[in-house]
Amino acid sequence: MMKIPRIKPAVRYKPNYGNPKVPYYEVKGPSSTALNQKRPTRRFRSGALRKASQRIKNELKSTVTQTIKKEVERTAAELDVNGLVSLAQKTAERIKTPVGTTGRNFNLMKLQLLDQPAVGGTTESTSLFSYRPKRSAKTTDTIRYEAIRNKKATFTNNDGKQALGDRNLAVLVPPLGDDMNSDASWTNFSIQNEFDRMLRARMVNDNSAFDALKQTLVANFHALSSVMIIKAPTEGAIVEIYDLQPKFGIGGSDSTVAGSNEKYSVGHMSPTWCWVNGYDNAVIETNANYDEFIVNAEPMESPTFRRTWNIIKKTTVRMTSNAVHRHRFVFNINKSVTYDEMSQSSVEGGTAPWLPCQLIVSRGYPTASSLAAPVTVEVQQESKLTYSSRLAKTSDVIVYNNNT
Repeated sequence: MMKIPRIKPAVRYKPNYGNPKVPYYEVKGPSSTALNQKRPTRRFRSGALRKASQRIKNELKSTVTQTIKKEVERTAAELDVNGLVSLAQKTAERIKTPVGTTGRNFNLMKLQLLDQPAVGGTTESTSLFSYRPKRSAKTTDTIRYEAIRNKKATFTNNDGKQALGDRNLAVLVPPLGDDMNSDASWTNFSIQNEFDRMLRARMVNDNSAFDALKQTLVANFHALSSVMIIKAPTEGAIVEIYDLQPKFGIGGSDSTVAGSNEKYSVGHMSPTWCWVNGYDNAVIETNANYDEFIVNAEPMESPTFRRTWNIIKKTTVRMTSNAVHRHRFVFNINKSVTYDEMSQSSVEGGTAPWLPCQLIVSRGYPTASSLAAPVTVEVQQESKLTYSSRLAKTSDVIVYNNNT
């Protein structure tokens, strides 16, 4: 019996040597001149494809994808604070420099709820943010600094109410009347104060008068980290931690007004003041009075706060009796600051989008007769600011002789 060959039509792609950029296809099957003809295929222009591919890559590089955030969250659990700073720096280098003053949020969740499983237990949360990727060049005249500060505060709420207050991290210039020399100081770090310390580090005598050398300094601020230890009372407590960033440059505040303390300053530099001011001046109440002390009141309900502050992350912790929570916040700055940028701020103070702040809200658990039992929560915080300084290479020296 004669064997009949099986016909398997197929498409085979080969380069067209006449024009290597234009492929052709050849159909194999029954012997036919028509079927074996080489025909150019329909295709997109290679230039358009390259542009579309590059555009997609740029979009991916300009955003922090979910994959990157999951990787950061998984790695952060095994690192100390210095390791978190390095992690944020390396992650920022993988992403394009952001346009404007927004920065990049590396948190997988902007809202996090933690429950402590046992009495006296310990929990931990982490928040990472990068204002700019690292891009500093070391020179022989660079001096590196670490400014460290420990502060303690207590938050006590009235029966049926919640307590709130600022935990400032850094500003350009402190509010009016805040000399940073007392336990009641609202300011944690001041760029103005660090400029003064940079100059003293270059002098043999600390009592030397400042001169024009100060105005030629360029400071490179690298990272600001904070470790907040929160201890609950015997009754337990519910604590909310807000990691915040100014949306724009903010003007002065006044710490001389009655009621000002380490948790509150009068002016837009204080997130607590913005929260209160929005209720007082920008909200229309049609029934009973509503304020920031009402249980479950949130700062985003205040128009003044919402327009002024960006919430990087909100962490809510339900703490059991005598429980401890550790919150680690790393804000990569990576910004060069000249003396002129710092000194132009008002004597009443000022801050900028690359200087973060924190806000604490606390209350007790509900009881049979109250929405929130009165409790006292203790907060111990250690902050570290790393930066370096060098003399500007573009300094001008003018030798002028006015003799005629």
